[in-house]
Amino acid sequence: MLHDDKIVLQGFARSIIRRKARYVARCDGFTAHDVRDIEQELRLRLLQNLSQFDPDQAHINVFITMVVKRSVAMLLRERRAKKRVASLRSLDTLTDDVGEPAELLDHRDDGRSADRFDLAHDLAGVLAALPEELRALAERLKVQSVAQAAREMNVPRTTLLRQVERLRHCFEDAGLRIYA
Repeated sequence: MLHDDKIVLQGFARSIIRRKARYVARCDGFTAHDVRDIEQELRLRLLQNLSQFDPDQAHINVFITMVVKRSVAMLLRERRAKKRVASLRSLDTLTDDVGEPAELLDHRDDGRSADRFDLAHDLAGVLAALPEELRALAERLKVQSVAQAAREMNVPRTTLLRQVERLRHCFEDAGLRIYA
């Protein structure tokens, strides 16, 4: 390796990692408390890729910039993927077909069953209070993507996305915000 790891993680690398970590912390799904963890993840990914650096190809700062930018993109993509899976799973597995809390939840003994039961109960309450149109949409989105639902309902996807936003606001107003 041409550069010592300590030298690479000082100066330019430290400043770009700090700047990008603050940027990521402002994105949905992260908080200001995550900055140090994000910085550590970016440092780790930089060190893992450092062996691929070739001084004949580019300056070390260009290499660092590209690795950090790609790592940020990967972090954001991974977070979005986790959120998609969590949001699809949450309404489907925490409530049964009629919107009541799934009986299976209170039989689990993993230390989180009470919290999960409370969440399922809260979800059922929000679903029951929704206008019929939004309740039907929520039920449909348990098993279909927005694009599939729009095709089946014969409405433009953008129209359905506005309804999904209204649905999201109903859950957020009830204090339910889904993160991975």
